[in-house]
Amino acid sequence: CEGYGLTESSGVVSANPYEGTRKRGTIGQLVPGTQVILLDKEDPTRLAPEGEPGELAVCGPQVMRGYWNRPESDGDTFVERDGKRYLRTGDVAQIDADGFLAIVDRIKDMIAVGGFKVFPSVVEDVIVEHPAVKEALVIGVPEEYRGEVPRAYVTLHEAGGATGEELRDWLNAKIGKHERVDQVVIRESLPKTIIGKLDRKTLRAEVL
Repeated sequence: CEGYGLTESSGVVSANPYEGTRKRGTIGQLVPGTQVILLDKEDPTRLAPEGEPGELAVCGPQVMRGYWNRPESDGDTFVERDGKRYLRTGDVAQIDADGFLAIVDRIKDMIAVGGFKVFPSVVEDVIVEHPAVKEALVIGVPEEYRGEVPRAYVTLHEAGGATGEELRDWLNAKIGKHERVDQVVIRESLPKTIIGKLDRKTLRAEVL
């Protein structure tokens, strides 16, 4: 049963039901007594435009009051809205018409390209559709003119299945202008966490 929670929210915020409708790839629906809002990715004092992803902020009886002896952190940790105090999670989410939430990305992983925010996961989801690509990670790399540009690192199902240039051209034809990568770098492997998840943080430390 897929769900979602944080240490700061004493565990569960949402979950897919054990019985009835479940939606694969989502973190389910809110548990009773919990409310969320989606904050604008550029300005967390505003709500995200309707239908667009935004930073998930949580309000409910399970949410902490603050960090112990760190009142100075409250300004970055919480946001006030309509008389309620919401915990900023740092996760970018979407909510569908049935109230199911899906995590899209992490705020800290977003790439700032000439003033536009790019979701690495959006680019990754496209490039892994190429039949030669096994796994992919996208990070932002410094660029003088735009500040950052996306760059993709991939592994292939078979060596020689495609070149980096072929993959770059194929990918860039399928995504938005600001999402386009400057390179696709082919590697023998990509870093992973101890539980087997692709590790963007370690990749960034390796290549930047």
